[in-house]
Amino acid sequence: MLRALTHSPVVLLSLAALSSACGGRSRAQDAAQSPTPPIDAAPEASAEVEDQDAAVEDAAVDAPSGPRRVVVTSTGSLVLHRHVVTIAQSYREMGGLSYMLTRLAPIITPREVAIVPLEGPLTMQARAPWVGDNPALGGHPWFARNLSRVGFDAVILATNHAMDQRPDGLEQTIETLDQAGLGAIGAGRSEDDAYTPWVTERDGVRVAVLGYTERSAFAPGGADARAFIARDLQRVLDALRTAHERAEVVVLCAHWGRDRSANPTAGQRSLARRFIEAGADLVLGAGPSVLQTVERTTSERGDAVIAYSLGNLMSNFGSAWHAGLGPRPADDPMGIMYDPRTRDGALLRVQFEVGEGNRLTLASMSAVATWNVNFTGDMHVAPMRHADERISRERMRAITAALGSAVRVRP
Repeated sequence: MLRALTHSPVVLLSLAALSSACGGRSRAQDAAQSPTPPIDAAPEASAEVEDQDAAVEDAAVDAPSGPRRVVVTSTGSLVLHRHVVTIAQSYREMGGLSYMLTRLAPIITPREVAIVPLEGPLTMQARAPWVGDNPALGGHPWFARNLSRVGFDAVILATNHAMDQRPDGLEQTIETLDQAGLGAIGAGRSEDDAYTPWVTERDGVRVAVLGYTERSAFAPGGADARAFIARDLQRVLDALRTAHERAEVVVLCAHWGRDRSANPTAGQRSLARRFIEAGADLVLGAGPSVLQTVERTTSERGDAVIAYSLGNLMSNFGSAWHAGLGPRPADDPMGIMYDPRTRDGALLRVQFEVGEGNRLTLASMSAVATWNVNFTGDMHVAPMRHADERISRERMRAITAALGSAVRVRP
């Protein structure tokens, strides 16, 4: 079965209506009233660039009369490393995570279905977060409302760190997301719930989103567990088949792959094909901590897309890197802290057109390149156009090459 709709058909709302719907200030109001974080001594964006961005947003979400269209937007993982949580806490009076992501808020519109993978539960009651080869992550429950204010509609919980605060911590995370009006994907209070899609609707198009993770860093709990994640591949495939019959667009969010691998593994490619054959129209990957290629393909009902990895939206990885620094040896155990690819990001927009007989056509696919600014006393994410020119020039080339020719990448 599908979960009940969490959105009625969306219309553009006034700021007052948005504030009321979110149970607080709207994300536009938050962005206007919060000071803007510094961006690596970035120059001001030119009027020409701002005009280009406005055109990008219009192209991504405004459809002519006729066939129905829907835009699914996703980012890489928000990894709740201890430093990320500490910085967010220090910014709490200015908005916490919503302040750290404030430059993304204006480019995520209400008509998009916007989702973000979350690596780490929204509680720290079971164990104190720690660092190391197998870190335990955890963030504050009020982060959920921060993410809602930025413009996200749902959070992917099926990741390797979902059980870092034990099943009770995952249960509290689901409750916290519910209270913030955010969908919880790939996890539930029962096993059946974990494999039940989150469903929303935009302009008459039903979009079903499921999650799947290949692994969990900690044991998922015993018979008395009160929360579960989607790890059973066969159940995910069965759920995709059911969702395919009941929604016009089906999205599968997969946490998989090998850390810092520039290319999808053979296992990722094989699994992605199985997801498409079972009913997914869009596969969104995360887990390797770096960007990987995005491919256009076909499914039973038309065009389909596979994004093997959207990397990280924000984490503490790459914090030792600076412009001009060369790569570390592949076997360096600290290499991940010097790898700028772990700070590259992409806000990927995939626009489908739903035609006669629910045939899908890929109307457009673009990405806004993002950069994770990571200092000792500051951390935030912004579109690449705001980064220092030396960083922007180097990382735009890297991001464009990583995502591949199927995606139009913009700063």
